Amino acid sequence: MDECISSAIPGNLLQQLNSLEKLHVENGNSLEEVFDLKELNGDGDFKVLSQLSEFCLVGLPRLKHIWKKNHSGVLSFGNLKLMKVYNCSNLKYIFTPSVVLGLMQLQELEIKNCGMMEEIITKEGENDAAIEKITFLQLNYLVVESLPNLRSFYSGSNTLECPSLTTINVSNCPNMETVFSEKRSSDRDPPKVPLLASMSQTVAAVEVPSWPTAAF
Repeated sequence: MDECISSAIPGNLLQQLNSLEKLHVENGNSLEEVFDLKELNGDGDFKVLSQLSEFCLVGLPRLKHIWKKNHSGVLSFGNLKLMKVYNCSNLKYIFTPSVVLGLMQLQELEIKNCGMMEEIITKEGENDAAIEKITFLQLNYLVVESLPNLRSFYSGSNTLECPSLTTINVSNCPNMETVFSEKRSSDRDPPKVPLLASMSQTVAAVEVPSWPTAAF
């Protein structure tokens, strides 16, 4: 990748990639944003990247955003099944709750060696109130590895569920306080963790020595 560019895919090119099925963005030392959406606006039912099934970001040390502008009405990840994020040391989060709502087919998620990552899903503020539950409906395989600043998967108050999750591997995340924060009806109620409760017996490994008992 050209070392001088700050975004990988400008808006005018996105409009020509609606049949794209696999997208790998790798080894761009100057890249700060993957999708430049400044020139795009939601236009009726038109969506871009609606056929994308595999999305990988690897070796992007200056990456700060996958997109800066709200992608709602423009990008469609409804067919995405596999996502990998490796060695993106400046990226602090991957998704927002509204993005997760569109990930109806996501089955595998791997995030490794992202030194500044603080949480996988970040809060959106006022928009969160309109979303009661966040669900990764098809997610069955999750790997979170070598994220030294990761505090939690999601710290918001929305209920988070992964009913198909069978394998989870969390390792080398020394600052992780909880796996998943769950909303309680009162401070006296025990935490409800539908994500973990719905998992099958095929759990791989969880290595975070400082988790409080209440996280489970």
